[in-house]
Amino acid sequence: MPGAFGLLVAPVWLSVPVATIAAQNSEEGPLPLYGSWWSFANGMESSSSVAAFCLLLWLWVARPLEHRRDATRFGLALAMLMLSRLDLVFVAGALWAVAMWRLPGLRARLALTLSAAAPVAAYLSFSKWYFGAAMPVSGSLKSTVPYVNATNFTSLWEVYNTLLSGGVQSIPTFFRVSQLVVPALALVVMPVLLLSFRRDGQSVVVTWGGPALRAQFLAASGIGVALLLGYDFFFVQLFSQGHWYVPVPELFVSLVALHGLERLAERVPERVASPLAWGALVGGPALAVAFFLRLHHQPEYHARYASFWFDEAPAIRAQLPADARLLEYDDGIVSWATQRHAMSGTGLGLDIEGAEASKAGQLPQLAVKRGYDHVTSLVYWGFGGVETEEGLQRWVDEHFKGLGLRGRVAYRSKVHDWSIVQLLPPR
Repeated sequence: MPGAFGLLVAPVWLSVPVATIAAQNSEEGPLPLYGSWWSFANGMESSSSVAAFCLLLWLWVARPLEHRRDATRFGLALAMLMLSRLDLVFVAGALWAVAMWRLPGLRARLALTLSAAAPVAAYLSFSKWYFGAAMPVSGSLKSTVPYVNATNFTSLWEVYNTLLSGGVQSIPTFFRVSQLVVPALALVVMPVLLLSFRRDGQSVVVTWGGPALRAQFLAASGIGVALLLGYDFFFVQLFSQGHWYVPVPELFVSLVALHGLERLAERVPERVASPLAWGALVGGPALAVAFFLRLHHQPEYHARYASFWFDEAPAIRAQLPADARLLEYDDGIVSWATQRHAMSGTGLGLDIEGAEASKAGQLPQLAVKRGYDHVTSLVYWGFGGVETEEGLQRWVDEHFKGLGLRGRVAYRSKVHDWSIVQLLPPR
């Protein structure tokens, strides 16, 4: 089933022809409907984040926090959530704070804190000792802390204006904006769905609406989701935020929606409740099938990668020298397929020295110094203009400024617009 987030953004996807969506994401193929469960089965950290969050919800509701054993169990689940993605410390921290309030004694609170903090501290310490940095390089390169990233305000205004005019200019921009805005809207309506208000004499009494423990969990995790969304919006550039950034906020939208529907169901007359239940039982799977066929059944998705892997990579391995060293502006597919030593041109897979050079704009110079003599990009860079010797030289001068290198096309694809360029010393 698509989640509540997927249903809310579906009208925009359905209004845009699939061919148009594909053209806006030509590197990988037609974009799927971000926000439904299929988007989270992506082989990355999303599945573990969702699993840890669901485990925390189950422990909160089914295992009341009363003893040290309960506290330790919940603390380990908090650690699991943080280790799936370190930025989920905002959600884990909010749940920890409310759990500390729920726990009755000092020993239980210490057990909760130690079991949550120790695994994360061990990971950070080992990373610092072994790798030289406690935090992952990819996260530090994407973050602008302590400087606020103003470009996200521009993207938000752009999507707002295009929606008002009745269209969407860029699906990639829309899905990144919507994955921040829709959970934020859920936070706005959440108090109405979680709380009940009744008049008791001259005063208004506020109680939990629906099952109290679940409402309490949603309120606590909602604080964490608000902090996480704020961090992403102000300190992470929009196009650095893939859909693996927000599986917990988008699941949170569905949980809030389900809680609201349950409260609404309490007000439905009995004669209507049974037909509605059967309608949901039949309509839910039908809706899931319809969404899959219209938006997720994309046989050409990642076809470019498949063509490269199966058709081109064997020829490249035969043609490219075994000692060739690739500076690759990709996510590793070229180096993996060609089995050549590689350095991450995007910066996300670099060592500490490389990450510092990337921040300073000196990565090409460091790569050449380390002996990387080939450069390529299957997806992120265009290689237009390298068909002639003059065009190739302009390309090398632009991307490797001040080094005086020459370029030679070591491999040119006959299928796709990409090449492997060999860097040569000056004549």
